[in-house]
Amino acid sequence: MSCEIVLDSYDAEMPEFFNAATVKARKDHKCHECYRVIPTGEQYFKLSGKWDGEMSTFKVCLDCEDVRRATGNGSYGALWDELEEWFPGVKSPQDCMDKMKRPSAKAYFRDKWLAARDPRGE
Repeated sequence: MSCEIVLDSYDAEMPEFFNAATVKARKDHKCHECYRVIPTGEQYFKLSGKWDGEMSTFKVCLDCEDVRRATGNGSYGALWDELEEWFPGVKSPQDCMDKMKRPSAKAYFRDKWLAARDPRGE
C-alpha cells in the first residue's frame, strides 16, 4: 500500500512568483494550517508570493509542512480540511507516516486520523 491521497488542491492557481524558506520566528505566529501557535524562536516554513494579482504569505509549522510533503498536497490553507475528508476511508495511516521525517508530525497526523475515524473522540 502507498500514501496515495488525491486532494482537490491541484486546481490551485500557480503564483506569478514566490519565495519559500524555512525561517526562525521572531515573534509568535499562528500556523496557517492547524492554527497552533508557532512560538518565538521556533523554525517554520514561510511561503510568500503573488497569486491572481494578490500578494499572500503563508506561515506553516514544520509539522504541517512535513504532512503536506508526505501527502503530496500542493495548496496552502486547506490541508487538514482535505485530509479530514480523506481519513474515514483509510484503514491505516502508516504508509503516509513513513514518509514523514518529524516524529511530532507523525503523532499529529495519527491523532487527526483517529479523531476523523471516531468523531465522538472516543
